[in-house]
Amino acid sequence: MPRFVIQRHDVAPGVTHYDLMLEHEGVLKTWRLTDPQAALDGLDVDLEAIRNHRIAYLEYEGEISGGRGRVQIWDRGEYDARWGEERAILITFQGVRLTGSRILSRTGEGPAWRMTRFLGEG
Repeated sequence: MPRFVIQRHDVAPGVTHYDLMLEHEGVLKTWRLTDPQAALDGLDVDLEAIRNHRIAYLEYEGEISGGRGRVQIWDRGEYDARWGEERAILITFQGVRLTGSRILSRTGEGPAWRMTRFLGEG
């Protein structure tokens, strides 16, 4: 099964976001999110697609080169996904914290996405 990681990214003192990274086709597809706890609670979460990251970030914690802050693993695990033409992804997470099914879908043109809880079919 492919792996995922959610990293806490401390960019500067008092400036923090989280990065959701999914192992896919040799890279980590990456989205920035502000509140991973909301995803755990089954709430809708807005995400921003950002550039793909190297696979090494699945395990990396520490300083980022170029003074871009520090990352720490917040959650990790495996996932199963149905990729729908890059506009929607049905994902079942099996992480330490994040478990269950979610839908990631584009909310328009550009980098805006939303994660919603998937309640199943029927």
